[in-house]
Amino acid sequence: MGYLYVMCAVLATSFGLVSYKYYSKHRKKIYLLLTIGLFLLAPVCNFMALEYLTVDVVYMATSINGFIVLLMSHLVLHEVVRPQQYLGALLVVSGVIVYVG
Repeated sequence: MGYLYVMCAVLATSFGLVSYKYYSKHRKKIYLLLTIGLFLLAPVCNFMALEYLTVDVVYMATSINGFIVLLMSHLVLHEVVRPQQYLGALLVVSGVIVYVG
Protein backbone atom coordinates (compact mmCIF):
# COMPACT_ATOMS: atom_id res chain seq x y z
CA MET A 1 0.00 0.00 0.00
CA GLY A 2 2.90 2.32 0.73
CA TYR A 3 4.25 2.05 -2.80
CA LEU A 4 0.84 2.98 -4.16
CA TYR A 5 0.91 6.18 -2.11
CA VAL A 6 4.45 6.91 -3.28
CA MET A 7 3.39 6.52 -6.91
CA CYS A 8 0.43 8.80 -6.25
CA ALA A 9 2.80 11.43 -4.85
CA VAL A 10 5.26 11.05 -7.71
CA LEU A 11 2.57 11.29 -10.37
CA ALA A 12 0.85 14.23 -8.65
CA THR A 13 4.13 16.12 -8.48
CA SER A 14 5.13 15.26 -12.04
CA PHE A 15 1.75 16.12 -13.53
CA GLY A 16 1.71 19.28 -11.42
CA LEU A 17 5.05 20.41 -12.81
CA VAL A 18 4.01 19.73 -16.40
CA SER A 19 0.66 21.41 -15.79
CA TYR A 20 2.46 24.48 -14.48
CA LYS A 21 4.72 24.54 -17.54
CA TYR A 22 1.63 24.32 -19.72
CA TYR A 23 -0.01 27.13 -17.74
CA SER A 24 3.06 29.34 -18.15
CA LYS A 25 2.87 28.90 -21.94
CA HIS A 26 -0.89 29.27 -22.44
CA ARG A 27 -2.09 31.23 -19.37
CA LYS A 28 -5.31 29.24 -18.97
CA LYS A 29 -6.38 29.41 -15.34
CA ILE A 30 -7.72 25.87 -15.36
CA TYR A 31 -4.12 24.61 -15.57
CA LEU A 32 -3.11 26.80 -12.67
CA LEU A 33 -5.95 25.37 -10.58
CA LEU A 34 -4.98 21.86 -11.65
CA THR A 35 -1.38 22.57 -10.66
CA ILE A 36 -2.39 23.82 -7.23
CA GLY A 37 -4.62 20.80 -6.67
CA LEU A 38 -1.88 18.38 -7.67
CA PHE A 39 0.70 20.13 -5.50
CA LEU A 40 -1.69 19.89 -2.55
CA LEU A 41 -2.27 16.19 -3.19
CA ALA A 42 1.43 15.23 -3.41
CA PRO A 43 2.44 15.86 0.24
CA VAL A 44 -0.71 14.14 1.49
CA CYS A 45 0.24 11.02 -0.47
CA ASN A 46 3.83 11.28 0.79
CA PHE A 47 2.71 11.40 4.41
CA MET A 48 0.39 8.47 3.87
CA ALA A 49 3.25 6.51 2.29
CA LEU A 50 5.35 7.20 5.38
CA GLU A 51 2.91 5.16 7.44
CA TYR A 52 3.97 2.06 5.49
CA LEU A 53 7.52 2.76 4.30
CA THR A 54 10.65 4.32 5.73
CA VAL A 55 11.62 7.90 5.02
CA ASP A 56 14.62 6.96 2.90
CA VAL A 57 12.55 4.74 0.60
CA VAL A 58 9.78 7.32 0.17
CA TYR A 59 12.03 10.25 -0.62
CA MET A 60 14.40 8.21 -2.76
CA ALA A 61 11.45 7.04 -4.85
CA THR A 62 10.35 10.64 -5.40
CA SER A 63 13.56 11.18 -7.35
CA ILE A 64 11.80 9.57 -10.30
CA ASN A 65 9.93 12.86 -10.78
CA GLY A 66 12.72 14.21 -12.98
CA PHE A 67 12.43 11.36 -15.45
CA ILE A 68 8.64 11.55 -15.65
CA VAL A 69 8.68 15.33 -16.10
CA LEU A 70 11.36 15.05 -18.78
CA LEU A 71 9.36 12.44 -20.68
CA MET A 72 6.04 14.27 -20.33
CA SER A 73 7.57 17.60 -21.30
CA HIS A 74 8.80 16.03 -24.50
CA LEU A 75 5.54 14.23 -25.29
CA VAL A 76 3.01 16.84 -24.14
CA LEU A 77 4.82 20.16 -24.51
CA HIS A 78 7.03 19.10 -27.45
CA GLU A 79 10.17 20.31 -25.71
CA VAL A 80 13.49 19.28 -27.20
CA VAL A 81 15.29 16.81 -24.97
CA ARG A 82 18.95 16.03 -25.53
CA PRO A 83 20.27 12.48 -25.23
CA GLN A 84 22.41 13.58 -22.27
CA GLN A 85 19.25 14.53 -20.39
CA TYR A 86 17.73 11.11 -21.00
CA LEU A 87 20.97 9.45 -19.92
CA GLY A 88 21.06 11.47 -16.71
CA ALA A 89 17.42 10.68 -15.96
CA LEU A 90 17.98 6.98 -16.61
CA LEU A 91 20.95 6.99 -14.23
CA VAL A 92 18.74 8.49 -11.52
CA VAL A 93 16.01 5.91 -12.15
CA SER A 94 18.51 3.05 -12.08
CA GLY A 95 19.90 4.38 -8.81
CA VAL A 96 16.42 4.47 -7.34
CA ILE A 97 15.75 0.92 -8.49
CA VAL A 98 19.00 -0.33 -6.95
CA TYR A 99 18.37 1.51 -3.68
CA VAL A 100 14.70 0.67 -3.26
CA GLY A 101 14.84 -2.83 -4.76
